[in-house]
Amino acid sequence: MNSQTTFASHFEWLGGEARVLALAERCGHPRLRGRHLPFKVGVLERDQWVACMDQAMGETGVPDDLRRQLRDSFFKTADFMRNQEG
Repeated sequence: MNSQTTFASHFEWLGGEARVLALAERCGHPRLRGRHLPFKVGVLERDQWVACMDQAMGETGVPDDLRRQLRDSFFKTADFMRNQEG
């Protein structure tokens, strides 16, 4: 995924208007869960990833209210990626 596609993906995921055509129409469904199936993703991996994202937001100065909203959304996405118990 190139940087423009990554930007478009996050822009649309956060509720921004799709530009020209929706990302799924241009590039196909991202199939995030399927792309993660070859890897063990449990509670520990979920929590570590969310912690990394939170740290990055802190280091880049994301305002606290937006940071909380994003952290909640990241958690929901990461929890959906889980393919292991615990």
